[in-house]
Parts: sequence; structure tokens; C-alpha cells
Amino acid sequence: MKIIKKMSFILVLPFLFGFTNIAHRGDNELGCYTEHSFQAYDHAVINGADYLELDLQKTRDNVLVVSHDNNLGRVFGVDQDIEKNNFQDLRNVKNRAGEPIHSLQEVFDRYKPDKTKFMVETKDGQAGMEQILVKQIKQNGLENRILFESFSIDSLKKLAKLAPNIPRTQLGGDYHDIGSNQYFSDGYYDKNAAEYLKKHDKGYILWGVNEPRKMRKMMANGVNGLITDFPERLKNVMWQKTVLPVHAIDAVMKVETPFAIVKDSYQILPKGCLVKVDKLTLQNGKLKYGFNNGWLSEVDVTAVNRNAPYSEQGQIFLTRSAPLWRDPLGDKNLDRSLRTNSKWNYYAVSTVSGHKFYNLGSNQWIDGRDVSKVRN
Repeated sequence: MKIIKKMSFILVLPFLFGFTNIAHRGDNELGCYTEHSFQAYDHAVINGADYLELDLQKTRDNVLVVSHDNNLGRVFGVDQDIEKNNFQDLRNVKNRAGEPIHSLQEVFDRYKPDKTKFMVETKDGQAGMEQILVKQIKQNGLENRILFESFSIDSLKKLAKLAPNIPRTQLGGDYHDIGSNQYFSDGYYDKNAAEYLKKHDKGYILWGVNEPRKMRKMMANGVNGLITDFPERLKNVMWQKTVLPVHAIDAVMKVETPFAIVKDSYQILPKGCLVKVDKLTLQNGKLKYGFNNGWLSEVDVTAVNRNAPYSEQGQIFLTRSAPLWRDPLGDKNLDRSLRTNSKWNYYAVSTVSGHKFYNLGSNQWIDGRDVSKVRN
């Protein structure tokens, strides 16, 4: 019986066995980008978040909108209660990003094509929210891309009945009360909670983890995911020990600085020295190039053939949806696309097979054939 229980758990919760990067109200970076705006969500998607975290409120005419507060005062500067106003009436004011409040459906419409996943929080005391939410999820065919969360045990019970196959997260409270919910989340790490949850085949997620040192510590402690205001920081921490494959026959690097000190070695390479690369890694957001005798920093080398970005910055404009690639070879799709009529900053350029790839930060590349205009 225990084996059957564990097998069903694995089928329902595949991402438990990886590590999950959850963008708290989008990539808001403690107010740098306006929370629950397309601005914040777009940055979260491009910066590698696995999930967008969405707080829900319900309007007087039963439209679900994304907002942490039930009042527009803090984010929009207008004293209006969401539950006392119809959705269209709330659209008359704009936040700092120049956007109105967004409905959940608008969020689904914008990010559904990008295969984005959503961690959705329901609020206590908003009658009928769970029924509207589950119906909307099913209408959009998103059952496999949702993780529920709530501080309300009553709301989680309602969700369990309405959509038993969508996993649920208990926010705060006593971890012993997790019941049939699959995850427990809190704002601090508790070793006893971690041991209890692991023993009972439950997942452990922490919120408010924003510093790289703490991110690394929580990953080492076996936490399953983090809800963070800085998803790009977390992505870089997650990649620090990841070795990326490259096509070694095409990756010949040349030392450009007066000399390069090889990491983990006493070897010093003179300027102009050629090195054949067979692996890559990302450490603190910077690429390291590996070969038989050690590692070289990206600041020391440039590409003779391809694979190495060089310093060049500007802005690209897209007139059509464009896929993101993990490297400038265009053969490893990230399963995410940038939307039509958008613009993005680029930080490096690499020429492959006669056309350019533009780097949008870390290992995220756009094929130049999808770019309509470049501004240097």
C-alpha cells in the first residue's frame, strides 16, 4: 500500500525531485519592478523562473484579479477596495509600471503560449473564489501547470475536492496539519519540519529567500523550492555547479588578456594562446570555459570559431514571437518564447553560420533572424 501511495505522488508531483524557482509576485526585486505587473512577470520569465507566484482577489462582479492587497492604495495610490468594485471600474487607474490591474485570464492569455507555470494563492473569506479559479484553470487547459497555495486550511480543502489532481501548498501554520496537501511553505527553515515532511513524502518550500548565500544553504538543506523576489539570482545559484555541454570541435578559444591564470592550476597561458574547450559552467552569472587542464574565465578569452560571447550591448526589437535558446548554436530550445512587439536589452553577440545570436543574459539567446531592429 505504501508503494502505491508513493507512485501516485510521483506522478502528480514531478517537479518535487528537482528544485523549483518561484518568482514572488513576478521578478519584483523588492520594488524595482511593480509587483503583479506584466513588467515583473516578463522579467521573471526571461530570467529563468519556473513558476510565477500569483495572489488572487475577487471583484464585485466575480472577476479574479492578481493583487496581494484587497485595496489599490499601496500599489496604485488610490483608495479602492477590489471586492467593492467591478473589474472595469478598477482599470481606470495605473500602477508605477503604467499598467492597470490585470485579471487572471489576462495573465493566462499572455503566458500560456510560453509554457509558464503558476503558483496561485487563494484568500480566506472570499466566497466562491475556489470554484471560479478551478473552472478557469480547466477552461484554459492548465491543470498540469498549476500549484495551489493558501494560508487558509478551509480553502485548501475546497480546492482538494474541486481539483484533487492539482498539488496544494499549505502556507505557514503548523506543518503537522499538512494533511493531504503535498507541500508546506514557511518564511524560515525548521530542521524538525524538514525531517517530518521528508518522512511523510511532503515537499518543503521557503519564501522570502533573496540572498545567494542563503539560497545555497537552503538548497544544501534539501528544500524543494524557493519563493524569491530575485529569480535571476536564484537561477544563477542553481547553475553554479552545472556543467553545460558544448560542441568542442567548434569551441576554440583565444586568450585576449596579457595572460590568463588557469583556475585550480599553476598554469599561466600567454596572450594569443589557443584552447580547445570541452565544457562550460556558470558561476555567479559568469561563464567559465573548461578544458583538460582546468578552467578559464570568460573575461580572458574570445571565440575563434563560435560559442563565446564578446562584449557588446544594445537593444533588439521583435515583431513576432521568438523562441529562446540555451546557446548561440540554436539547437537547444528553452521552451520559452518572447512575445510579439517587444524589446529587450542584449549583452553579447555571437555569429553562427553567417547570422547573429543576441545574448539576453546568462545562457539565453535570440536568433538574429527573429529580430526586426537592432539599436546599439
